Amino acid sequence: MEYNVNKDKFSDGFSIDWFVWESVDTAHVYTDDVLKPMSQSHMDAKLTSTVFELSVPVARYGTAYRTIDCSKCENVGQLLSTIHAFYKTVIGDADIVDRIADVNAGMDDYLKDVRANLSKGVVVTWANLIGSSEYMKGDETTKDRRCSLSCSGLVRYEGIKGNMALELGS
Repeated sequence: MEYNVNKDKFSDGFSIDWFVWESVDTAHVYTDDVLKPMSQSHMDAKLTSTVFELSVPVARYGTAYRTIDCSKCENVGQLLSTIHAFYKTVIGDADIVDRIADVNAGMDDYLKDVRANLSKGVVVTWANLIGSSEYMKGDETTKDRRCSLSCSGLVRYEGIKGNMALELGS
């Protein structure tokens, strides 16, 4: 099986349904009328495009990005694991110093919350800058929580743009 990262399509017609803060084993695949947990054959699907470096959003409205190394990713499971590992990385004030203008302009409440939590000594990750999982209801792996209204932020995987930028939605 193959996976076209730019179209978010597997060779069998399915697409990925996954929130980047979730562990990779909770990923699902879907078509217009089917939603199911991602199979091992989907995880092992070969990427049709080589992804060396990937720009990933670190702001709720996609106004700031970081670059991650994906040069060792040969299949979907490796790609999602690399993305997930980045968003679970603990960050500090030095990681967001370039975003202070966004806070002062009142542009990003997630960034304000991260800065407040850092000042209190709370551990925060890159994922905290793009969304909040507090609105998720029930078991992470249930079909019910896959409703587009049950998440908050720029957190849903939607493929990779041609210029190797991760496309996330809410």
